[in-house]
Amino acid sequence: MTTIIESGFQLVARVNDNSKKPLDLDNRLFPDELGNKQTVEINGESKCGKTLLLTNLIATCILPIEYKGFNINVLLIETDGKFSLKKLIKIIKNSIKLSLINKSITLNDIKLQEIVELSLKNLHIIKCNNSLQFQANLYLLPKIFNDNNKIRLIAIDNISEYYWNDREIEIEHYTMNTHVINILKKIQQATFLHNVKTIYIKQNDIDVKQMRTFSQNLNENTILGEANYKINLSKNLNSSQGICKVDSMKGSTIINYETCDIGIKWLNFD
Repeated sequence: MTTIIESGFQLVARVNDNSKKPLDLDNRLFPDELGNKQTVEINGESKCGKTLLLTNLIATCILPIEYKGFNINVLLIETDGKFSLKKLIKIIKNSIKLSLINKSITLNDIKLQEIVELSLKNLHIIKCNNSLQFQANLYLLPKIFNDNNKIRLIAIDNISEYYWNDREIEIEHYTMNTHVINILKKIQQATFLHNVKTIYIKQNDIDVKQMRTFSQNLNENTILGEANYKINLSKNLNSSQGICKVDSMKGSTIINYETCDIGIKWLNFD
């Protein structure tokens, strides 16, 4: 058995070769593209479409390039069981069909399923059932990224799932935002080193003052514990339409959206 030792220089060279190019993931949310090491927070109340939006973004990442995807590996850490693989497959199929509208190409069911399966090979899912499992997998992130240098994005649904459980063993004034920042720092210590982008879902904290303070911590560069973009979704439970607010260092953007079977649909964009 031969042991392969990788020098620091070789590690940096390999990581830097891990496709440094920014992702034009969604020009409505990220008009300047999503850069390396950048972090995105998706927040909002329950059932406003947070997981649906994340599913849309993951689908775009893992789709083959010829079907308007990026063909990149995504690591999804699931904590609340809300992510639907069935929904993801439906969105992938719809995206494939939309990409072929102007090409006069039709796919039979067998070929369509082959493309779906090819896309799903780019998705790696870790399911956590409790806080201990979640923390253990965060600890393993450097090894995971080192073993698979094709992973360019990590998605967490959701980062605040175990707040109330962890709060019981923390100090009295352990806020939701403190909890999220602590976890985010652990994630970013690995993602910054390996040039991996981060998108996480956060349930809105009932402490509006604390949430507003944290929302000010937006930075164009990469700083531990902070996000580059904050996407807030707001929707009435009795309606399929809502308002999306995107905050970044360059200002705020408001986009109307609708939730449907094929994901999130933007209403005031061509």
